[in-house]
Amino acid sequence: RKIACGAQHSLALSAGGQVYSWGENDCGQLGLNHQNDKYSPTLVTDNVAHLTMVGIAAGSQHTLAWTKDSDIFAWGRGSEGQLGYGVQSKDDEQHVIVGEESWKPQRCPFAKGARTLGIDAGDAHTILVTETGSVFSCGSNVSGQLGIGRSIMT
Repeated sequence: RKIACGAQHSLALSAGGQVYSWGENDCGQLGLNHQNDKYSPTLVTDNVAHLTMVGIAAGSQHTLAWTKDSDIFAWGRGSEGQLGYGVQSKDDEQHVIVGEESWKPQRCPFAKGARTLGIDAGDAHTILVTETGSVFSCGSNVSGQLGIGRSIMT
């Protein structure tokens, strides 16, 4: 079991691997495919109902969850690239690009193929550590929080 808190939203991961969310939802950070706030835990089902999650993370207004097979799902505010989608063509599985919000969980290519050890999120950035010790980061780097030098975004 695990819990995570964003700026004004909260998450819980059940023993069975289901994600529950509640709180503010102005950017879709609850993953419920709408922008209505929720005042009690609500099961997140879009695109993840059939999966067993093993981890959750909450940024200020974005959320991530992942499976034991390291399938990563991200949703909420993506204005700084913190969802890890990058820029994708219309032929890709997902059609979310940097700068967009996602109101429901979308499979994320962030560190695709790497075995996820853990993910954490800040205000507008996300950091992932793999089982081999590699570190991946995405989102805003205005204060150097991505650990890649002085670039603004990756």
